[in-house]
Amino acid sequence: KKKKKNEEKKKKKKEKKKNKKKKKKLKKKNGLRMMSIETQCISIENEIKRIGSLLRPKIIPRGCQDNNLMNLCKTTSSLQKLQTQLQTLKQKQIECSICKKKTTNLTFVSEWDFLFTNHIYSLKSAKFVCLKCSMIIDFDSIFSFANHAEISQISLLELAQHFVETNGWTLKTPIETITFFQQFCSLSYSLQVLISNFSDLKVTNYDGQSLNNLQNDKDLQQLVEYLLNLNESPNLNQKIKLKNNQ
Repeated sequence: KKKKKNEEKKKKKKEKKKNKKKKKKLKKKNGLRMMSIETQCISIENEIKRIGSLLRPKIIPRGCQDNNLMNLCKTTSSLQKLQTQLQTLKQKQIECSICKKKTTNLTFVSEWDFLFTNHIYSLKSAKFVCLKCSMIIDFDSIFSFANHAEISQISLLELAQHFVETNGWTLKTPIETITFFQQFCSLSYSLQVLISNFSDLKVTNYDGQSLNNLQNDKDLQQLVEYLLNLNESPNLNQKIKLKNNQ
C-alpha cells in the first residue's frame, strides 16, 4: 500500500511538472505571437510614414473614433461651443496645413500616434486641411466616396495625384499613380486590421494623461488651441494645464 501511495504521489508530481512546462510553453508562444503582431505593426507603420511622409490616412483602432474631437463633447452645448470655436479659428487660416494650398474651404482634423509596444493610442495634434487632404486622411472616404457631397467634383485619380505630389513622389502615368495610391491604402488597411488585436489599447492625451481629465468646455477649447499651435511651433514645449473641477 505504501509503495502504491508513493507511486501515485510521484505520478502526480510528474503531471504537475508537465502541466507547468506546458503552461510556460503556451505563455511563451502567446508572448511571441503578440510580439510578432507588434513588430509587424511597427514595420508597416514605418513603411506608411516613409511613403506618406506628409499626407496619409488616419488609422483608427476599433472603438476609438473621435470624429475629429467632436466625440469628446459630452453635451450638445459643448459641441456647439467647439464648432463655434473651430469656425472662428478657421477664419484666421488661408491655406492647408499639409499641402499648403491657398484655400478657405478647410476641414478640421485630429492626428493620433501609436506606441505599439505599450499599446497606447495618443492624441498628437490637430490641423485645418483642404478638401483633398481631408478625404485622404478620412480612411473610409478612400473606399466609399458616398460620404462626401463634393465627390462628383473629385475623381480617384485626382486624389491619387494629390497624395503623390504632396508626399514628393513622381510617377509617369495615371495608371501608375492610381496603382501606387491603392497599394498604399491597402498597406494602411492592413495596419488597421492588425491593431484590432490590441484589446487592451489605452487612449491618452498628448501628454500621456487620460482624456477624461477634460472636465469642462474651457479645458477642451484650450486643448484645441494647443494642438493647432503645434503646427505653427513644432518645438513648442509649453503644456496647457487642465483645471479639475472638484
